[in-house]
Amino acid sequence: MPNTYDLSGKTALLTGAGSSRQTEEFGLIEGIGSGIARILVRNGCDLIFTYNSSVEGAMKLCEELSAEAPDRKIVPVQFSAVDYQEAVPELIEAVAREFGHLDLLVNNLGTTYVTQSEIPHDEPAEEAEKLLRINFHAAYELSKRACEYMQSRGGYLVNVSSCSVTMPHAKRPAYGISKHAMHGMSNEFASHYGQHNIKVLELQLGIFETLMTLPRLAFYREACGKGAVPLGRLGYPKEVGNLVAFFLSGGCDYMHGAAIKVDGGLTIRSFDTLTIE
Repeated sequence: MPNTYDLSGKTALLTGAGSSRQTEEFGLIEGIGSGIARILVRNGCDLIFTYNSSVEGAMKLCEELSAEAPDRKIVPVQFSAVDYQEAVPELIEAVAREFGHLDLLVNNLGTTYVTQSEIPHDEPAEEAEKLLRINFHAAYELSKRACEYMQSRGGYLVNVSSCSVTMPHAKRPAYGISKHAMHGMSNEFASHYGQHNIKVLELQLGIFETLMTLPRLAFYREACGKGAVPLGRLGYPKEVGNLVAFFLSGGCDYMHGAAIKVDGGLTIRSFDTLTIE
């Protein structure tokens, strides 16, 4: 039986949804954002979600959600995180115009890359700067504006982070650094906005079956089967959606300020699972 929560009357703003690809080997692969969007809408939440270049995917997701839940209001908005200083105020204005209130912001938008150099932490400065703008600076500015908007009636803030906070990766250092910044932001916002009844949650994700992992999905599945992930499999986007829906339902507001690992046990492997050459 699927998890169900009463989110009727609530409105969520979700960044980074709508990306998907039909593959011959793995079937339909979506992003974390699409998984969150589906679960929120199925549980009665109205939704405004952002996309950037995946226009076709975003429109397709909107159509599918509207067909499944015709009573829900679903609004896709194009959003360029690189241009966050101009784009963030416009996004908050869209929320106010379309819904008149906001109950939840999910900072899910993110990107990554793997350096081609054999030298650890050797990536072009412009690439690192662009990644930090997308993964952190845009989320920080949006969180400030959204929390100010939610302050009068309270709300929820979810920051989608990564197990990279505790598992560094020299081939993608800027990504890990951006997630450290998200972790720090979660703590700062939890400390200040709790008094305004805005609850904050950080989700440190492990390896999921998404478009971001698609280039190495076969490798990751094989690694899981060999013990890289104690649960023996990768995560699914809907599992993140279920946790976000539970948080928004108010099922445990005292979870405020928590950083939860959603990684199948990836970060708690024992020495028994390691092979030493």
